Amino acid sequence: MVVSGRQARWSSPVCMAVLVSAFAISSSVGGEPEQIDSPEAFVRTVRAAFQKYLDTATRLCGTVREQSGPQDGDELWVDAKIRIKQNGRYGYLEEWRKDYGIPKPSWQVLLYGPAGFTMLGKTADGNWYVSEHIKRWKIVRESCWIVSRYTARGYFVLPAPDWPVAGAWWSDTVEVRSVEWTELDGRRVLKAAYRIEQPLRRRGGTAWVDPARMWAIVRQEQWRAEDPSRVAVTTIVYDGSFEPAPVARLVDIRWPGKGEKPDGWWRSEFDFHIPDEPPKDEEFTLAAFGIDPLRVSDEPAKRTIWLWLGLVASLLAAILWWARHRLQQKSELAHDQQEE
Repeated sequence: MVVSGRQARWSSPVCMAVLVSAFAISSSVGGEPEQIDSPEAFVRTVRAAFQKYLDTATRLCGTVREQSGPQDGDELWVDAKIRIKQNGRYGYLEEWRKDYGIPKPSWQVLLYGPAGFTMLGKTADGNWYVSEHIKRWKIVRESCWIVSRYTARGYFVLPAPDWPVAGAWWSDTVEVRSVEWTELDGRRVLKAAYRIEQPLRRRGGTAWVDPARMWAIVRQEQWRAEDPSRVAVTTIVYDGSFEPAPVARLVDIRWPGKGEKPDGWWRSEFDFHIPDEPPKDEEFTLAAFGIDPLRVSDEPAKRTIWLWLGLVASLLAAILWWARHRLQQKSELAHDQQEE
């Protein structure tokens, strides 16, 4: 029996509440191992566990080191360093990275909280500036991406650099096709087979989920529909100091190369902790980065003005084209009449 994410959808208000308030979800993780015998029960159980785990995920602070490259080569495809600071209500993600040996323009910061999201960049002289005000309709997607990508990897069947929200067990794109109990490394785990239906990216896979770690993934095998022989294998190792909360310590992804290309790998190393004294709300403001909020408060208005100017320019261009076309038709008609 197959259960679709449409039947167990994670609503937008739930996702938004994750990052705008600090609360512990008191609902039970739900389901003894013997009771999880269907895709529907699996989705309900994992969803409840994830919501309970978010109280931990949104308070984690620390660093992440990510690297990716070919199996038999020295050149790194990706080399990234990430710093995360959160207090349950607010937070920021600070990233520096090199892609194929080319560094990005210094650190990038994504602030998030009840007011929305703001992307910051750094000038050559070391000063921060606002590079983008992210629209409110993107809050749900962006906020869930931060949490899942770095602090809740075990609840998403796409822990690669894709948008993990699209790969959540309860999303519209994932269908859990079957579940069965088995053993992995001497532990009793649940084996779930799934399909992912995304435009141009149909995939299938199997995930091994550990009930002792709040129903988080410990191993995953995934393949694309166009080439099912190339299986990407993901292994997640958790930090024992947080048990049973599944705070990742290491995520290792390996996939075979295509044709003559070498095998590829992606490795993420995590060093998280929950501070005894959580960061103050003031640390997540523009002022904390030396930016005067009044200096950027008119940014949306400027964007609106440019949008209207663009629309007016497009309208004028359409009118001029129409007038020119009409004149050309009249000229051709007059020429035809003269020849007659």
